[in-house]
Amino acid sequence: MSFFKVAFLELRGRKLKTIILFGIFSILFTGILTTLVLLHSTQQSKDTILENIGATVTIDYAEISEYGQPIFTSEIRELLFGIENVIGINQNRAEFAKPLDFDNNKTYEGKDPYSQEVQIENEEGFENNVVLEGNINAELTDVFRNDVAELVAGAYPTDQERGALISQVLAEQNRLKVGDKITLSTYGNEISMTVVGIYSTKAHFRITSDNIVGAAVFAYSPYNRIYVDIGTFAEAYQYDRDTLPIDVYVDSPINIQKVGEAIKAENIDWEVFQLLNTTDNTYEMSANNIESISHIAELFSAVLTVVAVLIIVLVMSIWSDKFRYEGGIFLAMGASKWRTVMVLVISSLYVAVPALTIALLVAKPLASLALDYQMGVTEGRSEAVQQFITGVEQSTSITIEHLDVAMYMSFLGFVLIVVLIACLLPMYAVMKLKPREILTRK
Repeated sequence: MSFFKVAFLELRGRKLKTIILFGIFSILFTGILTTLVLLHSTQQSKDTILENIGATVTIDYAEISEYGQPIFTSEIRELLFGIENVIGINQNRAEFAKPLDFDNNKTYEGKDPYSQEVQIENEEGFENNVVLEGNINAELTDVFRNDVAELVAGAYPTDQERGALISQVLAEQNRLKVGDKITLSTYGNEISMTVVGIYSTKAHFRITSDNIVGAAVFAYSPYNRIYVDIGTFAEAYQYDRDTLPIDVYVDSPINIQKVGEAIKAENIDWEVFQLLNTTDNTYEMSANNIESISHIAELFSAVLTVVAVLIIVLVMSIWSDKFRYEGGIFLAMGASKWRTVMVLVISSLYVAVPALTIALLVAKPLASLALDYQMGVTEGRSEAVQQFITGVEQSTSITIEHLDVAMYMSFLGFVLIVVLIACLLPMYAVMKLKPREILTRK
């Protein structure tokens, strides 16, 4: 009789043991595979977010008492731009402005802002404002780097070609084109500038029920964001550009540390300046839900594995004495010890394969349920601070992804290890048998 058939008959003769072992295998395999799916999905989301944030470090004030001091001079900017692996630098700031000879755009989705109770009072007419954003290199800002927006006419505003970059929606609404003049009021100062470029955006402005500024929310619309060169911005708001911290863009995340060390090696007064890993800081602020789910999955995986292995060892230790007797019978009938052990391994695989099939079928749906629950908890915590969505915010959603081939192979390796652990004690009981001990006890 083949040991495949013997292994099957062995399971039939031990129905209770088979059911218990099947239950343990099913819970363990399903739980581990579910956590693997969650961990893989959160890592994919993390990689996407980090890619969108970009590889960036920021040189900032070391002490809060230094804020407003003009320390970010042209010499500092040139020094930073000249460091190896640095692809660009930027200084950035945004403020509100009121159009004088054109209208802002009031296209929106979602809640009607005019029907909402205003909890933060703004000056009259604030709903007609736009946002002016000053940059050294507007093309390095998140929306352009991540293809949320793209230049469709003209050029980016620079120190050499000063002016405004406006949205296509705003341009079409006001019949503006490259070369036209626009005039705005910036906190009482009237400033005129030339439209040097037009950009399109994929962003959609959605107003939520948590909007607390009423119709004034229109100033935050991505259609109403106007990019200007840093010189024009400084003049409009009477800012000294040398007071604005400098973002340093690196060609690859793997070079952030190298660039940081190179900057710190420069002859810079670190009692005045400090260097921040902007990529890490931005990720930590925006992706708490991803890290929360990742940590929960890791903890669940570790606890489940330890508990399941302990239960398996306990169950199989109880059964090993009986298998010692049955193995003795096999040996007395002329079977080798290895053949006897193979019967044990195959019978365990007979139990493991159906349990593995169940895990493969239900792991992804279970991962989706666990994700929906945890995301609901996380969103509940953040509702109080979410006022509206402009469509350019960093997305921290997680999509359940299929494991890649390498991870599936690793999981199958884990299954085989669990099966061998389950067989370990009975195998030892057989391998240490001596001929005179074969049938000495049940």
